Amino acid sequence: MEATCVPATMWREMFKQMASRNEVIEIAPIAHQNRGQGTTLHGVQIQDTIKGANEAISSPPSTTVRLLEASEKRLVIQEPTLPAACRDGTHVQLTACWKGSRWVARTTVQRSLEFPLQNQRMMRALALDVPAECIDAQRREFFRVNVHGLGFESVILYPKRDGTRMPDEMPLPCVMLNISAGGLGLVAATTEALGSFRDYECQFKVPGDAQPFVFDCEIVNTTQREGNTSFVGVRFIIGDDAAGCRLKDQLHKIIVELQRRQRQMSQLRPCNRNT
Repeated sequence: MEATCVPATMWREMFKQMASRNEVIEIAPIAHQNRGQGTTLHGVQIQDTIKGANEAISSPPSTTVRLLEASEKRLVIQEPTLPAACRDGTHVQLTACWKGSRWVARTTVQRSLEFPLQNQRMMRALALDVPAECIDAQRREFFRVNVHGLGFESVILYPKRDGTRMPDEMPLPCVMLNISAGGLGLVAATTEALGSFRDYECQFKVPGDAQPFVFDCEIVNTTQREGNTSFVGVRFIIGDDAAGCRLKDQLHKIIVELQRRQRQMSQLRPCNRNT
C-alpha cells in the first residue's frame, strides 16, 4: 500500500483536534540528511519519508508523548524520555494514529520550555516546527491485522435482543483470526449456538491489558470450514457520540500497536535460506 502526502488543511486540523484532547503520538529522533534533489522536510527528503512509511520503520527507538498544542507556528509535545529527541535542532519523526490512518511527519525541535496545564501546573515540554508535509501511511479505512502468534485469548459473543443481553442464552466462544476498526474475523467450533440471533455483545482482551474491550456487534457472515468449524464475520456497531469516538480511537490504537508487534516478530524471525 503506497503512502501519499496528505493535504495540509487536513493534517493541520488533525493535529489541532489531537492537541485539544491531549492525544498520544509517537516520536523518534532521526539522523540528519543533507538536502538533495526534490522536496525536503527540514533537510530530509520526502521520498525517504514515504519509503520509511511504506516499510513501517521500526528503528530508531521511539516513545509516546502527549500532544499539548498545535498552532500555525508550532507543535508542543510533552518532553519525551528519549534524551536524543530533546536537543534543540534535533530532527524527529512523528507518528499519529487518527481515524483509521497512520500519519507520519518529520520536523525539527525548536526548544524546550515549561508548558502551563489547565490545573495551573507546569509541564516540561518541547516546541517543534510545524511539519512541512504529512504522509498517510495507511489509507485503507478498515485495515485488517492478522493476530496469529500475538497471544489473543478467546473472543466471547453474548447474544442480545432489542439491545439487551440474553442471560439464558449460551455465549459463543471463538478464536480471533484478524481485527480491524470495522470488525473481527473469527473461527467458531459450531454456529449452532448462533440460533436466530444477529446482534451480540463482543468481549476480548488485548494481550498485556487487564480489562477486556466490550463492543456491540452483529454477525454479517458465516461460512463452513473444514474440520466442522465455521468462519464468523463480525461488524462492530459503534455510535458517533463521544463514547463511540473513544471506542473508535481505542480500536485504531490497538491496530497500530498490533502492527508494531508484528514488525518486531518479523525482525526476530530467522530467515530460512537454501544452501
